[in-house]
Amino acid sequence: LGDGVKLDNLIQIGHNVQIGKHTAMAGCVGIAGSARIGAHCTVGGAAGIAGHITIAEAQAELARAMAQLKVLQRLRKLRG
Repeated sequence: LGDGVKLDNLIQIGHNVQIGKHTAMAGCVGIAGSARIGAHCTVGGAAGIAGHITIAEAQAELARAMAQLKVLQRLRKLRG
């Protein structure tokens, strides 16, 4: 766990997980083994992160979402 990481209650963190500095996680988050989460990320309540993937810095995962693929960089522009 990096410096300044904030964890709520009922969070499951698998083996060999790396969490970057100043990342915050709400309750009931599950992170499978060997996942890497960058610095300054936010993970919403009851979200999941699959094992052996990398989440880039400054990302937000919404509540009850499931990250199953690598997130390598921020989206620059949203269409809509």
